[in-house]
Amino acid sequence: MPILTKRPMLIVLALSSLSLFSFTSFQESPGESLAKMEQLGEFLATPSEQHSFFQHFVGDWTTSTSVYGMEPSSGVASNNLILGDRYLEGTYSGALMGTPYEGKMTLGFDKYKRKYVVTFIDTLGTSIKYAEGMLDKSKRTLSLWGPMDEWMTGEHDKVVLYRFVIQDENHFSLSIHDLALHPSDTKVVEITYTRAQ
Repeated sequence: MPILTKRPMLIVLALSSLSLFSFTSFQESPGESLAKMEQLGEFLATPSEQHSFFQHFVGDWTTSTSVYGMEPSSGVASNNLILGDRYLEGTYSGALMGTPYEGKMTLGFDKYKRKYVVTFIDTLGTSIKYAEGMLDKSKRTLSLWGPMDEWMTGEHDKVVLYRFVIQDENHFSLSIHDLALHPSDTKVVEITYTRAQ
């Protein structure tokens, strides 16, 4: 057999042996794999320092909501930690452009994704709004991006930005931005929260 034909065959055999050796050397027993899975599952299920951010929002609030900078309308909101402080659950009600509404919000931090997540549902529609995002370095501004359908214009899944900003222990705001309006002002809704006395 010519030397040129033998050399590729020897290389393939050597690589196959090395791969087999590596696989058998580092293969874990079922018990070791299960223990690692349990450890990871426990870690992912345990609240972390990121979850302590929710404390800023806990309590009862009065709200002022402005759409496109128009005359604001008043409302109320209440936020509580649930399921072992893993999530912030909020309820809110008020009027939007003269239409009364009620809604619910759930805010969490997904340790597997390493992202904050939020959902909104309300009586103004039948959709579930969902967004993911991150906290800035100051730990006072949380920005989340997600899709939203706009039935008034026939748009589907356009990207919206939800931004929570903490001013102090008694005030925070939530603004909603339609990023399709860029480069003009993208803010469509602004809700200011003042802690109820």
